[in-house]
Amino acid sequence: MIFFVDYFDKPENWLTFFMNNGTLDHRNVYILNNPNFGNSDHTHPQDLEAIDKEEIAWAVERFMWQNKISTATLAGHGFGARTAMLVGCNNSEIVTGIAAIDYTPMDYSKFDVAWKLQNAIDSLSEITKDMREGKMTRTNINNYIDKHIEHPKMQALFKQNVIFLGNNSFDWDFNMELCKNKFKEMITWKSDYGLYPGRAQFMFPEYSEYVFVSTHTNQMKKIAVSTHGYNKDIYSDMTETDETYSNHFVYEDSALSESFAIKLNRFLLNYDGVHTLLTNRNDVYERQFVPVRTNELKEKLLRDKFPDHYHHNWKYHNQ
Repeated sequence: MIFFVDYFDKPENWLTFFMNNGTLDHRNVYILNNPNFGNSDHTHPQDLEAIDKEEIAWAVERFMWQNKISTATLAGHGFGARTAMLVGCNNSEIVTGIAAIDYTPMDYSKFDVAWKLQNAIDSLSEITKDMREGKMTRTNINNYIDKHIEHPKMQALFKQNVIFLGNNSFDWDFNMELCKNKFKEMITWKSDYGLYPGRAQFMFPEYSEYVFVSTHTNQMKKIAVSTHGYNKDIYSDMTETDETYSNHFVYEDSALSESFAIKLNRFLLNYDGVHTLLTNRNDVYERQFVPVRTNELKEKLLRDKFPDHYHHNWKYHNQ
């Protein structure tokens, strides 16, 4: 499984979640930054590949080729799930399933979470030049973040994203220029991004700034067309607090972590990689047939077949 963290989050923040929740019993897991964040490729703000859906999908496919992965489950948290869905819609042949935590494919530019992040970026971009020129110490930077960023979790994330360059200079561990100038494009889901035909699962906290049950779940079913609906492939979990931004980071809540892990592992075990015409993996074990249209067979005979419903590393398999 390839898992993309949210914008400004860090892969190391998810290590405990995956090491303790049993996912490694079902899949090997790669935890990645999104393009233009962390140790991923950073592009020029004006480059097409910075925000183009095909370029983002190809960047992920290049990673898979480099690591000899031909098919994979893609998952993500927040806007990391946006990256996973972009790949699924653009290159569905390499994706066996998608799991999205606290995200729905829609335009977030008019919602509170987008305004909070954009305001934070605008404020922090003011000190970028001084950081790079060695005019600010780490303490100065941290004090500035505390003063201009309101939410404690957001403060902690941006402090994690300060990197030391040497010679008393610092920089952000993400493409600041791109985020400042193109953030709206980075959080928007456009109608021409396409549809994802395979298995998908969506999970989110009850109180969330990223998913509103009454409206956003319809968008999930619209884009992930095989999604069966609320409490089937779409799940919300009760939270101890209605503080939405804190609820977003499920790995910091033991109850949410456990509940989301159970749902994720059940998806990987029973649904991921299973033909969409089958109910679950039990149909695979029971040798259920999948109907085939006449024009799909060269001999033009109408008969059923067994589908491929398992991860198979066909590009690198040794005969």
